[in-house]
Amino acid sequence: MNYDLTTINMTKYLPVHIVRHVIQSETKKALPFLQNLETVTMFADISGFTSISETIGKMGARGAEDLVFCINRYMEGLVKCIEKYGGDIIKFVGDAMIVLWPKVDKEPLMITVKKAVQSALEIQQELNNKQIMQNVSKLSVKV
Repeated sequence: MNYDLTTINMTKYLPVHIVRHVIQSETKKALPFLQNLETVTMFADISGFTSISETIGKMGARGAEDLVFCINRYMEGLVKCIEKYGGDIIKFVGDAMIVLWPKVDKEPLMITVKKAVQSALEIQQELNNKQIMQNVSKLSVKV
């Protein structure tokens, strides 16, 4: 599928599967609309964020900047692992996220499950118990 600039900009604000559904729909739909789909869902929650925030909070403004930088790098790692296996982040909820793997047309649901599990295993391998700053506790991920 070819995506134009408008589509790419829309995916900054809407989950990719919703943008795809609207584009591929043959009829215009009144908003809001209901979309039924089979999916695998993953919840990923970062652990250790509160203790890091408290530790870095004592460092003043520079500490806050370092914290934002490190958390952004950590979240980028999560997003890369999810996108690598075709996941679609539906919502960020504080230091957690909700991710969907919609079932692809005639592909067996087990393939979709496998993609989600592979993503979760890679997240655990790459990002669990990760030191994001010196002298600060480690972050881990509950999936």
